Amino acid sequence: MRSITLRALVVGGGGGATDDNRPRNPGSGGGQVQDVNTLRFVAGTYTVTVGAGGGNNLPGGYSEIAGVLRSIGGGASKGIGSIPGGDGANGGGCTTSTGIPGRSLVGGYNGGAGNNSSTTGNAGGGAGAGGDGTSGAGGGGGGPGLNSDITDVSTAYGAGSSSGPTGTATANTGNGGAVGGSGIVILRWNPTTLANAGFTISFTGGSTTTGLTGGDSIRTWTSSGSFTIANRTDYTLSGNVTLNGSALSGATVRVIRQSDNTTVDYATTDGSGNWSMQGVSPNEYYDCVVEYTTGGVYYNAKNQWHVAPV
Repeated sequence: MRSITLRALVVGGGGGATDDNRPRNPGSGGGQVQDVNTLRFVAGTYTVTVGAGGGNNLPGGYSEIAGVLRSIGGGASKGIGSIPGGDGANGGGCTTSTGIPGRSLVGGYNGGAGNNSSTTGNAGGGAGAGGDGTSGAGGGGGGPGLNSDITDVSTAYGAGSSSGPTGTATANTGNGGAVGGSGIVILRWNPTTLANAGFTISFTGGSTTTGLTGGDSIRTWTSSGSFTIANRTDYTLSGNVTLNGSALSGATVRVIRQSDNTTVDYATTDGSGNWSMQGVSPNEYYDCVVEYTTGGVYYNAKNQWHVAPV
């Protein structure tokens, strides 16, 4: 089955800060960030889900290209006393006192940075600042987790909530939990490479940016949508026919499929000697033979031999 390799960035939603504004609240974590340039797609429709940022004490939602790549959301900042903070596995949840992503049973530490694998390119979101343990400030939001140039501009992705609540050591009241940053999904492809591989692409939701380096394009989703990769049906054979150096109009071009020596169809040259034929298979080679009669003389000659459609 034919396939095409594309690049995608998938970022989970950031975790939310807590409004339970006691000392030593941990920071929330940013969403997991994955930037992978070796994703293989076959013809089909792919659902895109974009994770929302977590609200008060809530983790961020996952983002994914269904069946291909998923990034989990960042952990929430709740973590007072014996209450665990957000889960830090892969996403940037709350961290232990040693800085290892995991669950914080005490609080007062920064949000975890999550996994950062040099082999897979995956990274959790960055850490949010914890409460300082004296002023009663709640945990801050997760910072960026990974820089990516998928848009041609190096940008940090995977932020948690932008700020934590404020308070004092005596009042322990806050301004409410800050919402985590939303996730994002970006798909990058080269239109010429896609067409040459025999595919077209269409979208629902999101927005397209063209004219990137190498002629690439990207589609960016900040809310859910989908895209469809389909097999091309517009393959064309074409050519030009001359007789004694002059364009030949009205000549018949017979197109023969090489694999079984069968005539597929006929085309007729226009006033400039040009002809074309659509609907031919991209997986076959063809021989194109010109047939023409003038002044009682019958001409029969090859126009193109062993040619593939484009």
